[in-house]
Amino acid sequence: MHEASLAQRIAASVAEAVEPARLADVSVIRCRVGELSGVQPVLLEAAFGVVAPLTPFPDARLVCESVAVAVHCAACDAAFSPVRGRYVCPRCGTPSAAIVAGLELLVTQVAFRAAPTPITA
Repeated sequence: MHEASLAQRIAASVAEAVEPARLADVSVIRCRVGELSGVQPVLLEAAFGVVAPLTPFPDARLVCESVAVAVHCAACDAAFSPVRGRYVCPRCGTPSAAIVAGLELLVTQVAFRAAPTPITA
């Protein structure tokens, strides 16, 4: 299950990017996972649940958004989604393999818990 090593790398990337004083406040990490990335979003989220307790943000959770495949046709400048694995432009019939979305695995957001509001008397 390569999702476990990817979850570890995501945690390491977040730990590198966030100020040390804010690490414990990380609550949600959002990412985009392309359909052709070879990553199963639900497995990545589960793997992160195992990895998170070993990080400086043990209560954080990973939320993945699936990204559909999108292809660009150079012949007619159209964008399309392949149907049943056929990378042929529905507008002009030209075959195209210029994938513009669906391969990514990107961290898009790190959300923090709100600081507690001090009680004044």
